[in-house]
Parts: sequence; C-alpha cells; structure tokens
Amino acid sequence: MWFQKLKKGLEARGFVQSDVDKCLFYSDKVICLCYVDDCCLWSKEQKHIDDLLETFRSEGDEYEWEFTKGDDSISEFLGVDIKPTGDGGYKLLQEGLIKKILKETGMEDCNAKPTPTSSAGPIGQDKLGKRAHHQWSYSSVVGMLLYLASNSRPELAFSVHQVARFTHSPRASHEEAVLRICRYLQGTKTEGLILRPSKELKVDCWVDADFAGLWGYEDVTDPVCVKSRTGFVISIASCPLMWVSKLQQEISTSTQESEFVALSQSMKDLIYVKRLVEEAVGEKGAAVLGLDKSSIKFTTKSTVYEDNNGALALANSTRVTPRTRHYAVKWFWFRQHVHAPDKWVSVVKVDTKNQVADIMTKRLPQETFEYLRKKLCGW
Repeated sequence: MWFQKLKKGLEARGFVQSDVDKCLFYSDKVICLCYVDDCCLWSKEQKHIDDLLETFRSEGDEYEWEFTKGDDSISEFLGVDIKPTGDGGYKLLQEGLIKKILKETGMEDCNAKPTPTSSAGPIGQDKLGKRAHHQWSYSSVVGMLLYLASNSRPELAFSVHQVARFTHSPRASHEEAVLRICRYLQGTKTEGLILRPSKELKVDCWVDADFAGLWGYEDVTDPVCVKSRTGFVISIASCPLMWVSKLQQEISTSTQESEFVALSQSMKDLIYVKRLVEEAVGEKGAAVLGLDKSSIKFTTKSTVYEDNNGALALANSTRVTPRTRHYAVKWFWFRQHVHAPDKWVSVVKVDTKNQVADIMTKRLPQETFEYLRKKLCGW
C-alpha cells in the first residue's frame, strides 16, 4: 500500500517507472531509487532535488506526506557508508554492522584470521554432531552476515552462504564456522568494496562452478551431497554490481555440465543488468544523467569469462551430442543469446588463476584468496 502511494505521488510529479526495476523512477531532472520507505534521489543539480522535495510539502496534495531529509551528498544509504577514495573511486563500508556482529557473538576481542573459512573443507549438515550451544541467536547473526556479504563484502558470499544453509537446525560445527567468519572480520573491519568505474559502460560476467563439492562432507544418502555450487560476478564499468554463490537445484553429472548450468543461471541476471544499463543511458535516463558521450563509451557487447574448456566449447557450439542432449533445454536457452543475430554476448576463456568467480564456489588457500579478493574488492 505504501509503495502504491509513493508510485502515484512520483508519477504525479512527472516521474516514469522503470520497465526493468520497478523501484527505479526517472523524471527529466531527477532519478529516484526506492527501498521500502528509503529513497535515494540523484540529479546533476541540487536545486532540482530541493524543488522536488518542496512539492511534497505543498498543501492540497491528494496525499499527506511526512519525510525526513538526509544529507545533500550521499554518504550513507541503507546502512552502507560511501566514502570517496580520492582517486575517483568510492569505498563501501559497513563498520557499524561488523561491530554489531562481533558484539553479538562475543568476538570483540578475538584473534584475527586471514580467511573466512577453515581448511576443513565444505560444511555439511553434521547430523550426528553436537547441538548448537552458544547463547547468541544463530539465525540473527547469519541474517546480519547475509546483509553484509550482499552489499559491501562480496568475498564473504561463499562462507556466509554455507552457514546460512543451517539456520533451521544449527550444530556446534556450524557455530564454529560463523565464529571463523567473525575472526576474519576482526582483521578486516575497516575494509569494504572499492568501486573504481572505467569510462566504458560495459557489462561483464565471470562464471565458475564447483562440481559435487559436498561429496564426502554431506550424508551420502542425501542427494544434496552431489549437488554443485554456482558462483558468478557481474560488473558494470569494471565495478562489481551483483555476485552469487549458491547450490544448483539440479544434480549435474559432470564438471562440464555443472559449469554450463552455472553459465545458464548467470545469463538470467546478465540480461537483467544489461537491460537496466541500456535503459539508464537511453531515452529514460539520458536527459537527467546528461552523459558526455565523448568521454563515456557504452557498449552493447558483454563478455562472459569461463575457465572450463568443455563448457566453453559447448557454449560456443551449435551441436548437441549424446553426452549433452540431456540438458539441451538449458543449452538451447543459452545458445539463443550467444548466437543471437546481434551477437551481444561472447563467452571467452579466462585462466583459472584469474577467474574472479572462483572465490564464490570453494574454500581457497590464503594466497589465492587474497589475490582474487584484490581483483574483486580492490583491496
């Protein structure tokens, strides 16, 4: 009901709702991004925002409005601090949330660890293990970790998703995994995702999969033990925008198949992000953004980076073989975009050591983790 009221109020003031993201609105001078009852307004001139806010105070409006104005320059939104780096970039920080997590778990003075996962391997259900015994709320802490990992700390996605699987029935081993993440946060509480946009508005995607990674760590009578994990990172102008680490719903029968399933999953989000960027620099967003086309280049070409030769060959092939026909539906769906007449997406080979999405699929040695974290997060 609140959103319908807000939508009508914005439309009455000349805003048009995005076709891609229903929480995004454009006018000829201001862009409005809504998240429940928090709105972020952007314009090239502060005057346009002030004039808009003044209309919400005017009497005689069909609706009654009550709002609190924030800072003129966006320094914090939805609990994420936004700090200029001084070189044209921005750093996203959630120090307050990290301190809250450490306080909730009693880890304020714990020793720091260099990685968020231990060397023990993936985390299973541990049905016969000791029951959770700590006084803090497992689900509450995991919820905070999920918000942290999804906004400013993408390198946590794999470790946090692992512990999030067991919020319904946590064991002592799962609590220890949460505390390991806390020890990692202790040493990195002042760090966050650094965004340094390039002048080319290109949408790219890094995709990886861990084939049957839970085998040997889960109950062998449970089908989940052979499920593979998908990991991908989508970037705009070289800035990570969306990252995913999750188990695949179906069971893949080979590394090639698991990698191709991951490609298919990432394509759905890649299409969405590409459409959003095209809209923002197109007819709806061009007027308010006032982009200098001579300094900013937009390309409709996207590149998907894959490190598995089998999946790479299949993605660029036009043949279905007896070994691959059982997942032909995903193959045909993926193929229609890769082999579309405009050829807007290409799938290319990337060396495994530079596969950014690898950090989303498995536990990595400290040296590898820190190398990929630098490429992904900028620190």
